[in-house]
Amino acid sequence: MEAQTSRRAFLGLAAAGVAGVAGAVSACSGVVRSAGRPTAASARPWRNPVPENALPGTSDWVVRHLGAEHEIEGYAGKASVLTGESFPLFVSTTARGFTATAYRLGWYQGHGARQVWKSRTVRGGSQRTPTVSGATNTVSTDWDPLLEVPTDDWPPGAYLVKLSADTGGQRYVPVTVRSGSCAGKVVLKSCVQTWQAYNTWGGYDLYKGPSGAYGERSLVVSLDRPYDANGADMFLTYERNLVKLAEFLTMEKGGLDLAYVTSMDIDADPHLLDGASALISMGHDEYWTPQERANVTAARD
Repeated sequence: MEAQTSRRAFLGLAAAGVAGVAGAVSACSGVVRSAGRPTAASARPWRNPVPENALPGTSDWVVRHLGAEHEIEGYAGKASVLTGESFPLFVSTTARGFTATAYRLGWYQGHGARQVWKSRTVRGGSQRTPTVSGATNTVSTDWDPLLEVPTDDWPPGAYLVKLSADTGGQRYVPVTVRSGSCAGKVVLKSCVQTWQAYNTWGGYDLYKGPSGAYGERSLVVSLDRPYDANGADMFLTYERNLVKLAEFLTMEKGGLDLAYVTSMDIDADPHLLDGASALISMGHDEYWTPQERANVTAARD
């Protein structure tokens, strides 16, 4: 999946704003667009007398059976939320019913995650066929949300929602519970724009179309669709192990205060990184908006 250096060069303009449009333009004229950026809200201070990674973990978060193509798949209506905000979950499945279980990724005695929430059994069903824009080959869905997921007691962190069809198929939906303040903290950044640049769900990404040809690629890609493969492949490949290590060090060594954000959050809030100790780009972070770059540079300076 590695892109050539010339295709990483950033040329254009985009915004992941409250109005709901975001993007990152590369040398291949690709744009990442979203209708799911949450509006600004006051962060709910997270307080827990028990260290987070001392809480019981579980290996049940692991997807062990993908099932057939389109057996179950979905996406979150927001890439990130603050603790206490809810987010819609869009799911399509060939099964009669499914459940959604949310896990916070971390150390957790080596298990790698902690379960924080589980839905009731929800009636399934296949949703509408995605559309492909003729001008830009943009794949997007017009699905109905089937669940509203609460995050009342979720601390900031990287989360995976595991969708489980009653026929056995499973997929992930990634979402970040972002930190309201990064002051004095080591910030872990999830590279949402890059995830979408390489997302081939629906047949197109910023590098190729259904036949694999570069000339039929998408010029704009949307967050209003599931991720391909297991639903969180780029997060698991490039980011998950660093999250696990950072939270292990926080538990074992102390003094490492972590914050969680996405690339789109940095774009949207010029003061999000004020006072941060460090910003860690966790992997394959090649799609930046000009505003994100400016905000990171200002925080560094």
